[in-house]
Amino acid sequence: MKSPPPDTDLRPREFGVALLMAAAWYFLGPWGIIPTIWFAYLIVQAQPGWIDVGTRLLPVAQRRALSDGAATARQQWRQLTAPWREIDATGASRALPAWGDNDPLAETGNDAPALPVITLAELAQSPNILLVGGPGSGKTTLLHALIAARPWRAYVLDPHAHPDKWPASATTIGGGRDFAAIYALLRRAEGELTKRAQILSRDAAARFARFALAGDEWGSVASEIGHAKDEDPPGRLLLRLLKEGRKFGISFLGAAHGDTAASLGCSGDTAAFRNSFDWFVYMGGFVPRELKDQPALLRRLPTTRTPEGKTLPLVAIAVSPISGERRLLDLRGIDRVAAVRYFSLIGEYQEAWRYCERALALRTQELGPDHPDVARSLRSRAWFWRDTPDIPLTTSDLVPVADALQQAEEDLVESIRILKIKKNIEYNQDIALAYSDLGAVYGFRHDYIQSEKYFTLALSLQISILGENHRHTLHTQHNLAVIYHLTGEIDKAFAIYERLYSIFKRLLGEKHPQVGTLMCNIGEIYRSKENLPAAIDYFDQAHQIHRAAYGAEHDETRETKRLLDEAYAKYQATSE
Repeated sequence: MKSPPPDTDLRPREFGVALLMAAAWYFLGPWGIIPTIWFAYLIVQAQPGWIDVGTRLLPVAQRRALSDGAATARQQWRQLTAPWREIDATGASRALPAWGDNDPLAETGNDAPALPVITLAELAQSPNILLVGGPGSGKTTLLHALIAARPWRAYVLDPHAHPDKWPASATTIGGGRDFAAIYALLRRAEGELTKRAQILSRDAAARFARFALAGDEWGSVASEIGHAKDEDPPGRLLLRLLKEGRKFGISFLGAAHGDTAASLGCSGDTAAFRNSFDWFVYMGGFVPRELKDQPALLRRLPTTRTPEGKTLPLVAIAVSPISGERRLLDLRGIDRVAAVRYFSLIGEYQEAWRYCERALALRTQELGPDHPDVARSLRSRAWFWRDTPDIPLTTSDLVPVADALQQAEEDLVESIRILKIKKNIEYNQDIALAYSDLGAVYGFRHDYIQSEKYFTLALSLQISILGENHRHTLHTQHNLAVIYHLTGEIDKAFAIYERLYSIFKRLLGEKHPQVGTLMCNIGEIYRSKENLPAAIDYFDQAHQIHRAAYGAEHDETRETKRLLDEAYAKYQATSE
């Protein structure tokens, strides 16, 4: 890996170039403008601190040429950090969009919906709801929105939970694949059901505090829960809670790949299972099945493609399994910021940019320019600027990288300023994330001193708030290691890489893609130390992991294969 260019003081050189420019004008007259522009170009290119202002004085072609250095740095950064970027790296939550001008619910003329509409708030009041859809159809996001819209307590049973996945008002059980805790809560819920039934038998006017159990991909979760031979399986416990719970204020919100009892791990009475739910909400590929008798409506529904390449309707249909009533779910109740994340995931960046700009404008207008939500919208917009022109924000001319990074820096600095006004520790996590993003922006610019500064600030806040092993903390530690790696502080980078490698191998398993990325980075360290056998071993393992996770044609797989081939070729050359 190439070492970064050394920091130099260019003032004497600038003075000399200024003399040459003056001499050119003196001896060549008007023709001196040509060498003058060339000398100015050399100064701007050589002095990174001038790029932000200087590039705006040059023609578009030269501005793009000056951006190449930043673009090269960005590519180098991505090779070291992918797939660690924070935009939903796990794929666990995919948002459903608001519709804007292409709203299938717009009641104008002949575009009036062929089905009655149910809002998110109305749906959330129903006790038992099952969300049915395939991967990428938005089940997790809709489940999140329903939990947040309910006024009573919710217990989310999720073995793959992380701290930011579910609403703060919900209690998450089972994170870190703790299936025993999930089963224990089911047993406690059944015990509470029995207790409330006994109270009601003595007092007909008794009223109980309502609470809900919620499960994402519950069928898969239920199949993993172990229990003793003399204990009921989790599916049977859930079925009893479904059939009897609504009388005693106990409800269930779930997401699954089907609408049968087996899809939730419940075997036996299918009719009782279906009659226990108020609504089945069909999403994605299940929508055409429910609307096959209304082809006109189906043709009007907007569609999209998931990251897995599947085409699905961007709509949800709520069906009552008892009465057969069907209603079109109004998705406009879901936050616009969720729409930004969704459209980013499916590659519709221009649409995501439109929602991002609209969210910022609305929040500024409704909440004022110094509200924390405005700060969060600014950080979202900074993400787009930071990744320009890798993503096409508009159909207009390409935005030079240097200009885009300047815009990202300005948005992040303003976001931090707003959050610091409140002097409230609850915003420290947002400040830390903005610091981390600012560190990445400076990393793209080759300004590694500032990058290290902001990553260190972010890390100190995250350790104090979240602890050393939180995903945000680990993400920032990894980025800081990348800075050490790029600046030649190999031992510091190696220590962090090894620590992260041991943590993620334990938490995610030895075959996880992020583990492969860390092995690749460790291989880079060994290659820089001329320990080629060790580098080849790490590159080879990383390549096998990425190939199994992503396939042979994925960019990550190809990159690890290139590193492996280069290290092996160099090893053979030195062995001869």
